[in-house]
Amino acid sequence: MTEKKQEESFRVIDRRPFTTDGQLREEFVAEQQREAQQEAKKEAAAPAPAAEPAVPPAETPKRSAPFENLIRMLGSNGAMVLGGYADPRTGQPVIDPDAARELIDMLDAVHERPRVTLRRKKTACFWT
Repeated sequence: MTEKKQEESFRVIDRRPFTTDGQLREEFVAEQQREAQQEAKKEAAAPAPAAEPAVPPAETPKRSAPFENLIRMLGSNGAMVLGGYADPRTGQPVIDPDAARELIDMLDAVHERPRVTLRRKKTACFWT
């Protein structure tokens, strides 16, 4: 009785797309065809999106190599003090939570600064 119960509780299903000979399994091909048909039905049933008025794309800021280098330096130093890199002299990871907190705070300040500047520009009439 216990052997029968064990057999029912554990079942292995081979879901690999290829047989041991390297040929595609028929079940896999049939499943892909079913999925493609279902996807086609979904696309056909979905209403066509209404034509939206042409909106010019938002102006993308130009890239600044020094700024990217600053962000990269802060990020890599943060990873280093969190144990991401090993000390070249000892081979041991360096873990310094206080230094990591300072670097993360710097990254947060760099992330938040443009928002503050934009808010001040929008409310410039209240500042004067």
